[in-house]
Amino acid sequence: MLPIIALDFQTLSETEAFLDQFPVDEPLMVKIGMELFYGEGPKSLASLRRNRQLDIF
Repeated sequence: MLPIIALDFQTLSETEAFLDQFPVDEPLMVKIGMELFYGEGPKSLASLRRNRQLDIF
């Protein structure tokens, strides 16, 4: 079972900078915070899923 990492950042760039700490091939399950979703919209989720192959909770 994977731990769920909370992505409580306001911008997609802040979120991506945080995710850069993890190896690209490491499977991650993440929770998207309301700040990011409301500020950047659903396109931010699509971008993270497409570019980082994240499982999003």
